[in-house]
Amino acid sequence: MFANNVSSKWYKNQTRTGNAHVAKRAKWSLCAQVLFTRKELPITFGVHTADTKKSSHSIRWMTMSGIFQKSCEHMDEVPAESVALVVTSPPYWNAIDYEQHVSDPTAWYRTRRGGTYEEYLDWLRVCFAEVFHKLKPGGFCAVIIGTILNERKQYPLPQHLVTTMEELGYEFHEDIVWSKVTGGVKRAGVTIQHPFPGYYCPNIMTENILVFRKPGPRIYAEQTSDEKERSKYDINSIFTREVANNIWHIAPVPPNYLPHPCPFPEEIPYRLIMLYSYVGDAVLDPFNGIGTTTKVAHALERDYFGYELQQKYVQVALQRLDEPLRLRDQLIPVYEKVPVTDSPYQRSLENHKRKRGQMTLFETTREAQEEYTADTPDRCDYDALKKQATWLRRKKQPMVISPDLDGVLSALLLHHLWKWELVGFYDASTLWLLKEYGNLDATKPTFVDHDIYRKHLPSIGHHMLKWGKDTPIPECEGPDAQSFNPNLIRGFTLKEFGRKYPFGTFHLLLACYGAWGDLKDYRPSRDFIPLLIQVDSSLQSAFTYEKNALEWLEWLGGSDDERSPIYPLCKALAAASSKRLLRWQAQLGDQIQALGFTRHSQCKTDNPTDREQWQRLQKLLAWLEELTGWTADFPDFPDAKVVRTDIRRASCKPTKTNFVKVVAEKPFSYALISKTEQGLNYGHLP
Repeated sequence: MFANNVSSKWYKNQTRTGNAHVAKRAKWSLCAQVLFTRKELPITFGVHTADTKKSSHSIRWMTMSGIFQKSCEHMDEVPAESVALVVTSPPYWNAIDYEQHVSDPTAWYRTRRGGTYEEYLDWLRVCFAEVFHKLKPGGFCAVIIGTILNERKQYPLPQHLVTTMEELGYEFHEDIVWSKVTGGVKRAGVTIQHPFPGYYCPNIMTENILVFRKPGPRIYAEQTSDEKERSKYDINSIFTREVANNIWHIAPVPPNYLPHPCPFPEEIPYRLIMLYSYVGDAVLDPFNGIGTTTKVAHALERDYFGYELQQKYVQVALQRLDEPLRLRDQLIPVYEKVPVTDSPYQRSLENHKRKRGQMTLFETTREAQEEYTADTPDRCDYDALKKQATWLRRKKQPMVISPDLDGVLSALLLHHLWKWELVGFYDASTLWLLKEYGNLDATKPTFVDHDIYRKHLPSIGHHMLKWGKDTPIPECEGPDAQSFNPNLIRGFTLKEFGRKYPFGTFHLLLACYGAWGDLKDYRPSRDFIPLLIQVDSSLQSAFTYEKNALEWLEWLGGSDDERSPIYPLCKALAAASSKRLLRWQAQLGDQIQALGFTRHSQCKTDNPTDREQWQRLQKLLAWLEELTGWTADFPDFPDAKVVRTDIRRASCKPTKTNFVKVVAEKPFSYALISKTEQGLNYGHLP
């Protein structure tokens, strides 16, 4: 379901809901943009000449091809019974506003509005009745389509379409399952949170490729030996291990890779055209979108017809005809045997042993655990966190931030939501505070992007770990503690250092405020995504510790909830191509360098009271305000009365003895940064 086409009947409700400009599109005249291939014959489309009334066999030599900007309900440009194969995917029922995507791809276009599901089915009937008229006897129609999920209700669209197509005269031929492997609708989070019968909601990782056939002679019956040989496909390992099965493992097109919200990958029409048509045949896509089907058909020496309403998509489709095919390395599944360790299964074995009074043949053992495990992760309990850290939603709190990209972005967000006021900076070596906030015990500012080892000082950070589960850290534990640290929330220790939180404080705040409803409907712009993966070196961490990054994204819940503010981060890390990531890094490096910072740095300010450095930080803030749409009013630190405190820093090897000793001395802050000789860093106030 990847293109946009409309029916005047289907869009009656669109007019009533404010989409009158969309409904008008159904009244367009037969305006067509046509590109001829092979023999360029002077045929006027839309006018039936004597030649276009010939039989389907006679039409083949005319080699007509065209992409038309109009609805597929009346495909007058295509001669009757001239098309050998249809490869298409209807537009989503009401999940995507294609008009919005065309006018502004960076805006939120995943909206639900329009007519009823029944009206949508009626419109599909009209479109595929016209397709049936154009399909030659014996020809095939392949439809890529999936189940619709809307407001927790599933609509079995593939099953309903089969009934509709059979009523129109099609014969059901094959059902191929498209396994998206890396993409899909993630829903299993509720099952993981509630592992009880009745809560099961599996991830939707597939769509159907339904292949229908118009009754008539077999397509190979009229082909000569030479014609068959010319269209012969290779029987290689990809075919025998993948294509020969009715489950195809093909990754979706990465987000923003093409100028369309949901184009299907070229591998799908490539396989279907090779399997269901001959060289010289005509291939039709009535919902052509940006022309993936027409591009592949043209490359495989087939004639093509495409219909699409959006002028921008038509122009892209025409441009893509001259591009080479881009088939990725094919995905071949490899299976491994994993022993069943479910507790119900184990109990059944034990019961069997007791009843039989003898050893069972089926002994199951758990393999030794590595430091990092890929077990299904738990999920963040945002409701519990909301009750635990009520101070995160208080208004007009003073805050002290780290003088870098993560700290400034977090401060911008906190000021936008709760009007928190910047009163100082802290970089683990130096503390700068406005004079009126110099007494920390009295003013109690919140430290952002830092872990502070003081029970009465709230802090939001992710560098602190416990040495072991039996080693207490009193200042950060207990009901009155105000440390908001994801590692401590999940109970990770130094032994599990490989599972430490790999992203920034800003990402953590985005996830929490998104889950709590404070960032309702907020979606980062596309220009903001490169910065999102730069904060606290998130991209580097994800590439270095891939499994850990994926587990944390699952825990945060952004990978399966498109409404989450960190969903773009999840999609960028999981689906963006290497080329796109490199392009983003280059563009971001140019911008950071233009602001006066070192290229690809975290924009750290060494001394916020220095006028030159402060001006550079103000430029950074202005750029971030432009990207986010949020504003902040930071006090002018070079002119303000600021109290500077130098921290006595030290480090040691993170042994249990050293850890207990350091904690007993009540450092102002500490961080476990590695397991090496100097992996435990800490600092004391003078």
